[in-house]
Amino acid sequence: MTKRGLLISVVAVLLMTGLYSWAAADAGPNVRFSFSALATAGPQPTGSAALTLLGLLPFIAAVLALLFAGLQRIEPLRANLARGQRTYVMAWAGTQLLLLAIAWMLAAEVRATAHGSTTDIGWRVAMSIGCGVLVVVADSLPKTRRNLVFGVLTPWTLTSDLAWERTHRFAGRLFMVVGLAGLASALMLRPEALVYTFVLPAVAAALACVMYSYVIWRGDADRFTMESEHE
Repeated sequence: MTKRGLLISVVAVLLMTGLYSWAAADAGPNVRFSFSALATAGPQPTGSAALTLLGLLPFIAAVLALLFAGLQRIEPLRANLARGQRTYVMAWAGTQLLLLAIAWMLAAEVRATAHGSTTDIGWRVAMSIGCGVLVVVADSLPKTRRNLVFGVLTPWTLTSDLAWERTHRFAGRLFMVVGLAGLASALMLRPEALVYTFVLPAVAAALACVMYSYVIWRGDADRFTMESEHE
């Protein structure tokens, strides 16, 4: 599991680094790596801000890879995590793929800015890949087993096998719908529409999973509780 994840991460980091070099070579004299440009950038960075963010992505990807690799080694319920390793590796690889898609989007933005043009193909590809990854991970969520590093982690799913299993089946269905809606929106609608077709539904789905896990936990007679003992 670790070897596959690290191999995917190394390839992703190398490709992101290559995209940075490709964009920087064609950026033009007025587009440079600049933290000040990034600090003052708007929600959609362009020019120097986009190039700076692009340059930081390989480091972000490397840190996330080390985090994914390290968490599974310190996981107390390692056997349960291993049973759901396919989902864990898919989430790991999906994160790297999404960062790679964002890197490609930023590289395309930098080159378009340098040539005095604009393009929206980059963000459409990035969002499509991100939503596609969400759909794949959502499909695998019901196969996970209780662990402390990956999944719908609430106090109730972590103290009840029943709450874990039912919540993850519920979450799988919800996020499958959210991912498909976001994918359709990324392909057919303007960027602003994603707030209503993806961002808000994703937040609502996450809150629904938290509440659902509590309801199931309350009805589980075998749940684990820690109540104060008074002599």
